[in-house]
Amino acid sequence: MFSKSQFDDWELEPNVGERVPIPRPNGPPIDVTVTEVTESEVTVDANHPLAGENLTFDIELIDIVYGAH
Repeated sequence: MFSKSQFDDWELEPNVGERVPIPRPNGPPIDVTVTEVTESEVTVDANHPLAGENLTFDIELIDIVYGAH
């Protein structure tokens, strides 16, 4: 949870459902999803957008290697 004034300092307009980059003191910003906005606070979710989703992959098996040599 962040204060809404921090978003003003970062020149970001928080809207529910939007992904926004949150600056970090050391390193690149982290993208978060805004989940709630009140007059004084902004609640965010830093999970990957696919977290908790069922994922299905199509794969092609190229080779099987037995044992370590």
